[in-house]
Formats: sequence, C-alpha cells, structure tokens
Amino acid sequence: MNQPVLQKDLGEHWRTIYPEIIEACEEQFWEAVDLMDQVPAKAERMFKKIIRACGNAHIDALLHLGLLFNDRNKNIEGNALIVKAYQIARQTIPDDFIVGYDQILWSHMDNRPLLRVFQAYAEELYKSKDYEGAESAMEFLLRINPVDNQGIRYLLLKCLQYQEQPLKILDLENEFEGDYSVEFMYGKVLALLQLDKTSEAATQLVIAKSAFPHVAAELTKTTHHFPFDEFERSYVLEGVYPLGSRQEAFHYWSKTRLFWEKYDKLAKLLNLL
Repeated sequence: MNQPVLQKDLGEHWRTIYPEIIEACEEQFWEAVDLMDQVPAKAERMFKKIIRACGNAHIDALLHLGLLFNDRNKNIEGNALIVKAYQIARQTIPDDFIVGYDQILWSHMDNRPLLRVFQAYAEELYKSKDYEGAESAMEFLLRINPVDNQGIRYLLLKCLQYQEQPLKILDLENEFEGDYSVEFMYGKVLALLQLDKTSEAATQLVIAKSAFPHVAAELTKTTHHFPFDEFERSYVLEGVYPLGSRQEAFHYWSKTRLFWEKYDKLAKLLNLL
C-alpha cells in the first residue's frame, strides 16, 4: 500500500488508513506546518523531503506544500499539488461507500487530512469562480461529514449567493436550522427578498436585527469605514471579529456588499421597522 485507503472499523464507521512510512515523518510534518508563515522557504524544503520519502502516502504534505505555493503566488504549482492530493483522496473511497449514507467523520483524527484535502479543493474552485464546481464539491463534503466541523456551509452559502440561488439558500438554512450566525440570519433575509417574499423577509429581518443590530445599520449606510475605535486590531484575529460588534458588521458588509447592493428593498424594510 503506497497511498491511503478508507476502511470500516469495528463500529461501522469509515476510517482512513495510511501506509506505515508516514509515521516517521509526522513530527517533521507538523514542524513544517508551524514554519509556513514565519520561514516558508524552510517549510517548503521540509515538505518536499517528506514527499520524497512518502510519495502519495502523505496527502497532508502534498496539500500543505500546495497551499504554501499558493500563498507565495506560485498558483500553477500550488493548484497542481492540491488537485493531485484531491485525486488521491477520491481514490481512497471504495465502490461500496454510499455518499449520503456512509460518513467520513472529522471526529476520527485519521480522517482529517482527507477532509482537509476535499475542503481545499472546493475552496480553490470557489476562488477560481467555478461556483458550480465548488457547489458540487461542498455538497459532497456536507454529505460525508454532515456535522460540518469545517464550516463548509458558510462558503457554500456565498457560492449560492454568487449563483443567485435563493431556493437552495433557504434549503441550506433549513438544513442548519440552529445556526444563528450573521451569515445565515441575514442570508435568509436576502434570499427572501430575491424571491419577492417581502413579508417573510421583514419578519426574518426583525429576528436578524434583534440579534445583530449593527449589521442592519451597516447595510444601510451610504459610506462605510472600519471602526478602529471599537477594538484594537491586535485583539482581532484575521477574519474573526468580536460577536455582535461594529467591526463584525463592517466585515460582513464588505463580504456581501455585492449581493445587497442589488436590492434596495432592504432600506425600505428597515424604515418600516
């Protein structure tokens, strides 16, 4: 065996099995991961050394070298490695695996490299604006890992928004009914507006505005500025802002402005509330 395989364990759960050769490289692999931001050239050399030793067995090394190349604007080399890792990952799935019934759970640590590869492949399709291909790849991930520890549903939501698929968005909202995030609560308002369901949109907007009032305010502003005075940047993780903050509201607007600017009904709804 020179690459991973997917097998059922005694509990009838699917688990990824790797060739023994990768065990000797795991410490070096995680050291390389830690070096990706600070010393990328050294991380690159370490990943290449692991790949030379393990070949197709270490899909996590293939993936991370691909991600490292993309971070350094070497997209041709990076995407080629991500696609290679994806092809190996797909080959692990046996013929008797039933997508939508059988699951590859994130809770099994050995499954995480496989799920990371599927996620990275979907994200690269999204970045290249192949929204149809990205949607298919994300739906596959949600079917094999429906708990969605990776947060694929949020990227799928944006993918559907770019494709102007409000019915699919509402289906996704129903699938994750307990998700009270900014993205889902206001995403539902937008989908209902797109379907001309103004009354339902107004009802959902009351709920969304109650939970995230700064977002409603941000969406109706004529000029937008990042609120530096609210929290110091040193306390804000990249892309993650304090829940319910004005900074979070600005970040949400900056990510979704293209969708909201097509619908002037939002401002009229807010004036009625």
